[in-house]
Amino acid sequence: MNQRDENRKKCNANMTEELEDSLQSLYVEDLAKVYQECSFTYNPKSNDLSILSMKDKIISIIETNSVVIIQGPTGCGKTTQIPQFILDANIKKRLNCNIIGLSFIY
Repeated sequence: MNQRDENRKKCNANMTEELEDSLQSLYVEDLAKVYQECSFTYNPKSNDLSILSMKDKIISIIETNSVVIIQGPTGCGKTTQIPQFILDANIKKRLNCNIIGLSFIY
């Protein structure tokens, strides 16, 4: 490879890196804007889900344990409400969170 090809390759690498940095910056700015402008709090229309009465206790247990297994009857809100509880609690504290939920039928 001659000098000209090497310079072109370095230039392309620099441009790619700058573009990636710019895109990352735009993504972070857009994400921050969404969190500032939107309310992610969920207010269920029905309080019939049995899990709702356990919200504070569930959040407390999740915050103090690295792994939590929650068992309850079908339709109590395990899959739909608990991720929302976690998201709401972290938004109030201005923390990022990653939620991994698994449902098993046995």
